[in-house]
Amino acid sequence: MNPLWIGLKNTFTQIRKRKVYFTFLVILQILLLVSITGTILFFGVKMIGNVNDITLSLDKNIGSMDGKVTQDQALEQAYGLLTTYNLLKQNFFYMMIWLIIILLTVQFKMWMFSLFFFNTDYKSWRESWKKLFSLFFQQWLKYIFSSVMIITPLFLIVYFALNKAINMNVSPDSFTLLLRVLFYVSVPLYFVLITAFASMSALSWRDYFKQIFFLLTRKIHYCSVLFILECLLLSVFLTPVYFTMANENFFNLSLVMIFIFNIVLVISRLWWISSLKELCKERRDKK
Repeated sequence: MNPLWIGLKNTFTQIRKRKVYFTFLVILQILLLVSITGTILFFGVKMIGNVNDITLSLDKNIGSMDGKVTQDQALEQAYGLLTTYNLLKQNFFYMMIWLIIILLTVQFKMWMFSLFFFNTDYKSWRESWKKLFSLFFQQWLKYIFSSVMIITPLFLIVYFALNKAINMNVSPDSFTLLLRVLFYVSVPLYFVLITAFASMSALSWRDYFKQIFFLLTRKIHYCSVLFILECLLLSVFLTPVYFTMANENFFNLSLVMIFIFNIVLVISRLWWISSLKELCKERRDKK
């Protein structure tokens, strides 16, 4: 039987058996989404204000070129422009720092609890939670290692690309094209990242690396198909969220759609983990 189909069946079987646990995962997912959205909105508003200030300052400088401007006034305008530009970079840097903190805490707990969702070898909740926290530090180290090795290069690429685009004062069309290129670059990196996250339950570092290598080579076709299916699934539920939020008359409906989207996010993550576990059974059976 297809391992992706088996993974999906196992996911819904466990959801029926562990409804309280699944509800806890949904609440944690909502907390994660609120944290990330709140951080982006908070610093995004500041950065939009910085960009507007820079635009107004440039227009003012261009307009003042026709009149007489003293050296002190020119220096003051240049200093104000430089200060605003530095504030823009500072707000972007702080936003990335807070997002990294959220990813290393709330996002990690989301993956750790999702991985443990399929562990049914323990007779009691007390025994299972005790085992969960005994694995906490080991999985956290693997999570940090994966994040640093994959997210850090992506962060540097995005930071220097946007910084250079701002310095060169590129046109809006060129800036939009740059954002698209950065998105396309991030997709395969994200694919590798979530494969590494799903392998965090490996008992040793050696087995952890072997499992990632096995999935990204021998089982890459299954993983790719599953990744595409889940992207399509999330897109189907994300589209009504976008349209309901764009229309203020559907505010209550947008809250419902956001809640449903969070449930789908949790299910898609569990399906990913369950399917990759099923794919790794072939590797364990050959030992």
